[in-house]
Amino acid sequence: VLSNTSRRRAFAIRKFPELGFDDAALTGFVTSGEATWQHIAKRCAGERMLWLSWSEAFQAWDPTYLDGLKVTLAPADSADFILCQGSHDLRDGLSVRPSGVFSSGAPNAELNAALRTCARRGVPMLCANPDVSVILPDGSHGSMPGVIGEAYERLGGNVDYFGKPHAPAFDAAIELLGPDVDVSRVLHVGDSLLHDVAGANAVGIHSLFVAGGIHHKECGVVSSGGSKMTRDAELKTTVLQRVFRERGIAPTLSTPAFGGSIMRQGQDYEDR
Repeated sequence: VLSNTSRRRAFAIRKFPELGFDDAALTGFVTSGEATWQHIAKRCAGERMLWLSWSEAFQAWDPTYLDGLKVTLAPADSADFILCQGSHDLRDGLSVRPSGVFSSGAPNAELNAALRTCARRGVPMLCANPDVSVILPDGSHGSMPGVIGEAYERLGGNVDYFGKPHAPAFDAAIELLGPDVDVSRVLHVGDSLLHDVAGANAVGIHSLFVAGGIHHKECGVVSSGGSKMTRDAELKTTVLQRVFRERGIAPTLSTPAFGGSIMRQGQDYEDR
């Protein structure tokens, strides 16, 4: 499994049984949060860090994330680097304040000021989750750490992203499959054109795009079972092809949901 979750591997894998997966059956589990943690442990010991985190009530909050890291929290005017691990709160060792990003899609005035200070000082940012949006279990949407990374880049800041669509994440997952695996027979499954499909294309592996995920409105996916995408949801070929052209990104295969019918790129859905 290759995930952009900003949690550590061991903490995140505890969720698998709740999702209906047997974690013991996995060949391996790569998370962007684990890659970020390992980077900080190896390269940032003794440094001061401004932490953009999840709120403690949110499902992605990992209270143990900083355990083992030799860093101290610091405000924007003295931090050596920014850890963008969540999009709810700004933590500087003095207080915990909301960033405004998750609910609004944009940094509030306080986070903007902190980002401007850091950009002016040349402080690098480590982004532990490049995703820009998420669909929550209740169907609502939230904005993710990738939104903050993009905002920091617009201010002139330097951002190192960990996770999809970047090649090191895919390389780490493919490596877990073993040296005898033919890469041309690897299929990456995901619901993000910008992260899953674009990343798979960049490293030369096939992709199965789950159109009923974060792009379901854009792709015109209609479910007969209400708001939740089901395996009998319909794919509208003409809409999908338009989206792929506009994005400049096309998967090998598409499906409305896990377990649904599959459409090969360039074919009509009815010809699956």
